Amino acid sequence: SLEIHREEITVAAMMDEVRQLLRGSDAPVALLDLCRRHPTRRGLIALFLALLELVRLEAVIAVQNGLFGPISLRKHKLFDVVFAGEAATEIDEQYR
Repeated sequence: SLEIHREEITVAAMMDEVRQLLRGSDAPVALLDLCRRHPTRRGLIALFLALLELVRLEAVIAVQNGLFGPISLRKHKLFDVVFAGEAATEIDEQYR
């Protein structure tokens, strides 16, 4: 018999992935590049929800320089504050 294991992709895991990508550099990350990393419907939904939450928390800013132009993500000035200490633990617990 063939067993199919569905990959669990959580909002918390996506938030952590975006955090790790942005943490090491001040350079923006192209949204399209993130979407290409998770081409499944589940992956894209989790990524979208994670980005909405990161923008709401003011950890990430979405930037579009021209009409219909590509969207990039960059760290908000509160990025380090949002992911410091207890705040990060609360975020992880909320989305697990």
